[in-house]
Amino acid sequence: MSAAEKSRIADEGNVAYAAIVAAIPSVQPARRRKPAWNSGESKWTTSGRQKKEQLLALAEMYSADLRFKANFDQIDPRLAEFMKEAVGEYVKRNE
Repeated sequence: MSAAEKSRIADEGNVAYAAIVAAIPSVQPARRRKPAWNSGESKWTTSGRQKKEQLLALAEMYSADLRFKANFDQIDPRLAEFMKEAVGEYVKRNE
């Protein structure tokens, strides 16, 4: 991935995370939100569908891996756990 692609993805993620943090008090709308970086163009897709195992593993890393958690904590200390729960709910609803 080029530096420009990495920067674009990081910028999109930051916009999505800011929107999610703003919506934490009203969890359901944030859980239904599908950020651009989680679209069919994502590297996390197979035949246009996210693999639930990949999503759940990534969500677990958000709170279990201290490097991921530290990045989320810089945005909001509630974000890592919220993202883990939201992804789990997304996978459950889309099984």
